[in-house]
Amino acid sequence: MQFVRFFSILMVLLAGSASANNWGTGEHDMVASPAAYNRIVLPSPFHNVVIPPSAQLQERPLPLNNNRGLLIRPRAGADDIPVLIELSDGEVFTVNIKTDNSKKTGQVFRYRSAPDKSTPPANAYRAHDDFIARVMSNAIEGSEPRDMGSVALGRSMALTIDMSQTACQCYPELLLKSKASYRGAGHYLNVYQLSSDRLIEVDPRDFWRDGVVAVTIQGDVAGPGSSPLMAILEVDSE
Repeated sequence: MQFVRFFSILMVLLAGSASANNWGTGEHDMVASPAAYNRIVLPSPFHNVVIPPSAQLQERPLPLNNNRGLLIRPRAGADDIPVLIELSDGEVFTVNIKTDNSKKTGQVFRYRSAPDKSTPPANAYRAHDDFIARVMSNAIEGSEPRDMGSVALGRSMALTIDMSQTACQCYPELLLKSKASYRGAGHYLNVYQLSSDRLIEVDPRDFWRDGVVAVTIQGDVAGPGSSPLMAILEVDSE
């Protein structure tokens, strides 16, 4: 069976309820709601997440809080979805997502009783998960996010990428062209179009910095024939 990796958004999360499991086994069940976002919370950052491409999901799973979790939402009536997770320390296990149409609120699965690690920046408005997901989806779709208004475009940038250890042995530039900027609800959102004259793999983790709440990229490669959009949501410092 083929599997596909999902990396789309990094974000700060809210606290939730705990789950009890037998951590001595490699497989664990998680009941999930199709009506809300469900969270898998991890004790350490994940290195890889693999999910069958046939998985019946409403949208791509969203990596959370610097890879210490995953936001996932199955379709109503979805078959069981195996989510294989490899942590940064090499531990590998599977969480079987079992859709329960009667659940109207998001469910939380805590591997090894993992706590929420995130803390909001000082004096910052703490965004709700649904707000973040909606804003980032609007940004990639090209529509103005609700609760935010258009402002002057942010600064475009050019980043030099070290690919000296790859076959090309080169240092190509990754261009970030500002396409739209929004401000509101205590946050600042920038939308960029990525481009390069060489094929470059892009990962949301590469754009994480202090104050950033979420990063999403419309694909995982920038280069000839591929110019994905990227949205960065951060706490408004003004």
